[in-house]
Amino acid sequence: VVELTGKFVGRGGTAKENYGFLAAYLELPGTTLTLKMTGPAETVTQEKANFIKVAGSLRLDSAHGGHGATTPQKPAAGSDGIAAGMATGKSGFTWKTPDGWTTGRERSMRVVTLHPGGNKEAQCYVAMMGGDGGGLHGNINRWLDQVGSPQKTPAEIGALETIDLLGGKGVLVESYGNFSGIGAEAKENAGLLGIVCLLDGRAVFVKFIGPADLVKREKDNFIAFSQSLQMDK
Repeated sequence: VVELTGKFVGRGGTAKENYGFLAAYLELPGTTLTLKMTGPAETVTQEKANFIKVAGSLRLDSAHGGHGATTPQKPAAGSDGIAAGMATGKSGFTWKTPDGWTTGRERSMRVVTLHPGGNKEAQCYVAMMGGDGGGLHGNINRWLDQVGSPQKTPAEIGALETIDLLGGKGVLVESYGNFSGIGAEAKENAGLLGIVCLLDGRAVFVKFIGPADLVKREKDNFIAFSQSLQMDK
């Protein structure tokens, strides 16, 4: 458990004085569980006992190996550009890996990381969060910021293309520019494809960052991969 107080600056947010931070971290095989709370220091101090109770009440789904993580299996390649077999990952997800894509190392907070076209400089990953995961507008505009693109209004986001994903509608965003992600080395002439899908009580994100020409070339495979995702109910 980590407990801090001071000036808080979130992603793209305004600095807030006299803030508190509580976080609990638990390393598990192949993943890390994180529970975090931020707010006015007085409130965080008052609610610390409840925060600890929430942490202590968490339970893992034994149906997923005790920690919801399994090692992704490399499927056999198919003749249609999409792998014939289904790979499995954390949180009961399965998917079809596009031909030529390779599996990257496991990372906390991600269901799977893939390298489109086998290019280690490119990443396509799936992540899931509880609730709305920060919201549709907030996530799309944060991604646009990462490639130096103007933010979109709610009306503009509402007009974006949608695709069928996990029984819901995922909102697709596509942009190109110079990528500068959190803790990542700045990269010129990059492309971004991202999908935000808000389901009942959880949010699923599919994001692809890489060289612009590769992102454009692999867009159809990105959409096919996203639509192949399945999840245990």
